Amino acid sequence: LEDELIEDDRALAAYKRLLELRPDDPTATEAIERGEDQRRAWKELTERKLDDTKSVEDASIRSSMLSWVAETEYRYGRAEVALDELVGLLEEAVRLDPRNRRACLLLERFYRQQERWEDACRILEILATESSVREERFAAWLRLARIVVRKLGNEGRGVAAYERALDLSPGYAEAMNFLSDCFSRGEQWDHLVALYEDQLRSGSFKSGQDLGIWLQIAMVQWRMRERPDLAEPYFDKVRRAEPAHPGMLGFYRAWCEEKEDTGKLVTILTDAQRALPDGEQRGQLAAEIARLAENQEDVHKAIEQYKALMRQDPGNLDARSALKRLYRQTSAWTSLVDVLRHELDAVGAEDVPARLSVLREIAAVYRDSIKSDSALVTVLGQILALDDRDVDAVRELCRVYESLQRWRDLLVHQQKLAELSEDREEKLTLLRAAGKRWMEQFQNVQNATDVYERIFAVDPTDEEARQRLRELYQRRRAWPQLFTLLEKEAELTDGEPKVQLLTEMAKLAAERLDRSADAIALFKRILEIEPQAPGVMDALEKQAERDKDYETVAQVLERRVEMAEDENGRIAVLQKLGGVYAERLSDPRRAAGAWRRVLDIRPDHARAMRVLRDAYLAAEDFDAIAELYGQNEDWEGLAEVL
Repeated sequence: LEDELIEDDRALAAYKRLLELRPDDPTATEAIERGEDQRRAWKELTERKLDDTKSVEDASIRSSMLSWVAETEYRYGRAEVALDELVGLLEEAVRLDPRNRRACLLLERFYRQQERWEDACRILEILATESSVREERFAAWLRLARIVVRKLGNEGRGVAAYERALDLSPGYAEAMNFLSDCFSRGEQWDHLVALYEDQLRSGSFKSGQDLGIWLQIAMVQWRMRERPDLAEPYFDKVRRAEPAHPGMLGFYRAWCEEKEDTGKLVTILTDAQRALPDGEQRGQLAAEIARLAENQEDVHKAIEQYKALMRQDPGNLDARSALKRLYRQTSAWTSLVDVLRHELDAVGAEDVPARLSVLREIAAVYRDSIKSDSALVTVLGQILALDDRDVDAVRELCRVYESLQRWRDLLVHQQKLAELSEDREEKLTLLRAAGKRWMEQFQNVQNATDVYERIFAVDPTDEEARQRLRELYQRRRAWPQLFTLLEKEAELTDGEPKVQLLTEMAKLAAERLDRSADAIALFKRILEIEPQAPGVMDALEKQAERDKDYETVAQVLERRVEMAEDENGRIAVLQKLGGVYAERLSDPRRAAGAWRRVLDIRPDHARAMRVLRDAYLAAEDFDAIAELYGQNEDWEGLAEVL
């Protein structure tokens, strides 16, 4: 306050406070006493000093004396002394001795107060040029630069002043910022580069600060001057100091692409990757390195990078897709399966379509590339566990089981495929093969029967299935199933084959199934189709008698009457028919009709006469008796009866 700012009043207050804290402080006491003495005698002292200057010949001494006078008058009599008078004294002092620091500082202060900026600049330039103290010269140039830029708006003089300040204190932030901003705005790139290079050569930067300068130079050379060749040495320095610097990596991407030097770019990116911790940026570099290596046909390096990326980010779809592509390219099938397995593990159990897609991809690798049927079986089983109606998986399992000679598994899946297939011919072919194997290889009647029944359901005209089923039903004594089979066959045939089938069905119904009514009905159907079918009428009559179906017996006998070749045959049948009507059906009318037909053939047939006579007598039908004897004119016999 006292020496530099020349604020005596504030300095006096400070000394007094010091004495309050330390009452006997010698420095404060002396300063207060000295100040009071000078304040009382300043006019006398300054006048005497000014007179003494006239007799002094040494310029520097005179300059010092004049500056002392001006300072004392300002310090104690500023209210009484004109400022211009003080300025005149100080200007004379500076003229006599430009190295008079105190005079220069006071002049600068006065000119600032009067806003005489040009005069302030002139004094600062003298101080900056003449001072023997480096720090004072630097401070003078710095203050000069600020005035010309901020007050006078002269950027050119500011550049010169800041450059001189940097010469004395390299790397000073204010000067660097101003100059770099000025050169950038003016696109003075050469000057800007020279500025940075000069600062580097000065060695004034602390450890680590040179990185920013290298980067600035490099960016200017690359972006502004479009001289990447001159920028590269500086980017190389940046790379060695900070291998993962984004700006540096951006330069080398463009530089190496232009030079078609992918190998160098891979090396630089690899160094950057090593310098980074695990995270998104490291993963992005790994992916980029992998793509570059792949383009260089360095497949193994690309694979390693993608694997590293997968370890860091297991859900990275691009990396997984790239690995699958590269493994296929290099025929690394086992590794491909591992990747697909990891992909499968990452898919939730509820996402069935996605799991099926991955499993089918694995199956394709085992089938087409690794050619491992045993491994393929497991994968296809997993597919069917998720979708038991996957036709392609079942068909593939059939092929695999046949190749592995796992016959029982083959049969199960052939039948499954037949169930799923919409191709009728494929369905039949599969079932025929399964049925034949069940029969011939395993002698499994039950399973073979099931298969041939399915064939027959699909194609009732399949002769092999019909024959096989007949054999199997007979072997198993499965009479109801055989009857049903024959019934379905009969529906599809006509003529003699139909008669044969119906005959066989009738025999089954009568002899095996205890279905006499069905047997009788079937025999009747046969006779409707072929009335002369051999043995059918006898079988029908016998079955009807066994079943006590005398109505049917009567119908058969009626047919026999019509079919009889001579009189004796017809008479014999009619006699039996009359007995059935009378004795079994208790139908005297139809019984009498049968016996009358006997008499129509042979009028003198004694038994027919006797039976009819007895019947008419029992009925007291005398007219009928008269007619009976009258047709033979046996009046004596009539007389005896009556």
